[in-house]
Amino acid sequence: MAGAAAGVSLATIAAREGVSREEAEEMMDGLVEEGVVTKETRNGETVYVATGPAGAKAETQPKTEPAPAAAAGDMKFCRNCGAKIPKESKFCESCGTNLGA
Repeated sequence: MAGAAAGVSLATIAAREGVSREEAEEMMDGLVEEGVVTKETRNGETVYVATGPAGAKAETQPKTEPAPAAAAGDMKFCRNCGAKIPKESKFCESCGTNLGA
């Protein structure tokens, strides 16, 4: 894939998760330590880019019907690809990453 990898800004993560920027940064820094995302600064803004599961092969999600759309407060983001998914999901509907581990 050519070009710069897409990333999610700290402000976007905080807004989507309904937490303060400090809480979002703490959460994301944990994922940086796990090697799941990298932390970059682009145009003066902190951005997180998915690197894939740390030290493990991604498990694939069995094919099932997509879950019905949930309210914004019932959503979370995949730590691997950043896709918006229901909070109760154990696997990412976009990339299949096991979110229960």
